[in-house]
Amino acid sequence: MLKKLSKAEFVKLTSKKQEQKRRRKALNEKIKANEDGKSEYFSHGNFGTW
Repeated sequence: MLKKLSKAEFVKLTSKKQEQKRRRKALNEKIKANEDGKSEYFSHGNFGTW
């Protein structure tokens, strides 16, 4: 049975989801840039430092 979330809980959950989405997007951009040879990001062993 689903519990009805309070406004505070709802806001917390949605902001957490948005943050994860933002991080994923940023990481994908870095990977894309790396594939195009525009980024030094992975050459220093920074893979997956989130």
